[in-house]
Amino acid sequence: IEYIRAQRVVAMVNAAEGKGEAKGRAEEKYSLAKGFLKEGFPIETIAKVTGLSINEIKSL
Repeated sequence: IEYIRAQRVVAMVNAAEGKGEAKGRAEEKYSLAKGFLKEGFPIETIAKVTGLSINEIKSL
């Protein structure tokens, strides 16, 4: 039973880490997009580089 509990804890920690990493990647994309906008890059180019949609970039 303890082994099963430990496996569940490990699975929960791994899932939480995955969510945290995804959130970090998303924040990085938005940060990059803001920087590119500030430097005057075209929105279409920013979308290609960051993977964000044009609407997401326009909302920054």
